[in-house]
Amino acid sequence: MDNRIIRKLSDEEQKELIRLLVKEITVNHFDPEKDRDPAGVGAFKAKIRTRWYAVNISLYANDLFSGISENSVKSSHLKSIGSGGWARTSNQVVNSHLLYH
Repeated sequence: MDNRIIRKLSDEEQKELIRLLVKEITVNHFDPEKDRDPAGVGAFKAKIRTRWYAVNISLYANDLFSGISENSVKSSHLKSIGSGGWARTSNQVVNSHLLYH
């Protein structure tokens, strides 16, 4: 999907688009020395700060996006977004509280 089109949508329309595309996201702790790399469309591993996670993104139309996940470089962009002690969600109550004390 072209980013120029998505940027023209309002915030609410962008949220609705994500709700229509994403069926489920699962995140589990991952030990690169013990666990096998995640496999399949939408599955990848990511290092966030000092910990590793296995991530599986299930879409309602996985077959439409299989080429994207196979050809893309998977990495964590969390180093450039937000601050180290905060998590960002669409839930404003959660965003206003520290997760780690």
